[in-house]
Amino acid sequence: MMTGLSHAGPAGPPAVPRMPVTDQVVVLICSDAADTGPGRIAAAEIAAGVRARVPGLRVAVVPDLCSGAAALPAALRALGPRRVVAGCRHTATRREEIIGKLLRAGIRRPGIGIADLMPGGRPDGLRVAAQSAARIHAAVARVGHTDLDMPTGEQPAVAGGPLSRRNLFHPGTIARRPVAHWAAGRCLAGKGCQVCASACPHGAMRVTGSGVAVDPETCTGCGACLPACRVGAMSLSGLSIRAFEAAAGVLAAETQRPGPGQVHGVAIVCERAAAQVPVGADWLPLEVPSLEMASAGWPLQLLSAGIAVAIVGCDDDACADHGRELDSLCAALAGEAAPGWQRVTGQFTGWEPANPCRTGRDPAVPAAPLQLREPAATAGALSALFSRAQPATGTPGSADAPTSPPPRTTAGRHMRLTTR
Repeated sequence: MMTGLSHAGPAGPPAVPRMPVTDQVVVLICSDAADTGPGRIAAAEIAAGVRARVPGLRVAVVPDLCSGAAALPAALRALGPRRVVAGCRHTATRREEIIGKLLRAGIRRPGIGIADLMPGGRPDGLRVAAQSAARIHAAVARVGHTDLDMPTGEQPAVAGGPLSRRNLFHPGTIARRPVAHWAAGRCLAGKGCQVCASACPHGAMRVTGSGVAVDPETCTGCGACLPACRVGAMSLSGLSIRAFEAAAGVLAAETQRPGPGQVHGVAIVCERAAAQVPVGADWLPLEVPSLEMASAGWPLQLLSAGIAVAIVGCDDDACADHGRELDSLCAALAGEAAPGWQRVTGQFTGWEPANPCRTGRDPAVPAAPLQLREPAATAGALSALFSRAQPATGTPGSADAPTSPPPRTTAGRHMRLTTR
């Protein structure tokens, strides 16, 4: 079980959260994950990298998992898993097909994780293998923290564009959009809490007495309610904020792993734009349903831990707008609390801390874990940033006055991003 979450300070990168149900997880790597170009790498080498990261994890290479998967039912019957992570190159176009195959094989939706292993350009084979194993490692952490007994809600949606008669029956056209689920036994609505309803950017929730009503037609599945809820009463297809914390902790630790898979940092990326962060590039992706899910505390937690962060949204207006707001907040803070931050140049909007954490340390050695639940995520990161920015004179806002609030800054206009 993952215990006491706290601010990830400068002492080292975040820890890899322990996975309590690893023995229930099976990783299936599609045989097409092998690189057929120069520096060819076998799918079995990716599997070996996964086993090295999570000893005892069951990993199998399945022929043509993406396209045919004739061997999939037999493989699952033999392995008997409750949770499956599928690693494939073609998840951008075949994600729903892969999920459908696993559902028909008896795996419940909360127990399914997908790792996109599509490389970009012509990267080195060893780099592809190492980063592929890192992505699968994060997916295992995420699916390992899902609640298989949590009721799930879904609405039909169209994958990859508007619905038309021409594409209505095309495989993979109809996707399933998750709907936020409210757990009555954990909720504090009866005590006056309305945080989830206030956090929802689409007005899909309302508090009714001691409960919360979610309108499935209005809910977009953006996930903004998950980090806002202080007691973990909200979930999305069985995913709680703890599952995202587990994945984020793995990715943050993987940025410190020496070797051919070394990356620049972690990219917070909308899952609909995940293909923009290919294997072999400079970032490891923390996939979210929409950037609307990410509060200001998410990039601040990474940056205050010495890890570079990029923000990658999709074409949806709400997702893209929120990504720009997150970047604007980092820009405001960079001028006051963290003048050493540098804007990352290149394909993505992002920031790099003054002293990037490149320790080459063993990512299995525990350090302070990431905290993505609000308001603790933003408050903890801001406190650390402002404490380091002020002289230790005992004046308000200094390191000697930890109980004093941080000074007012031009970033104040962005603080709605912390708790919505």
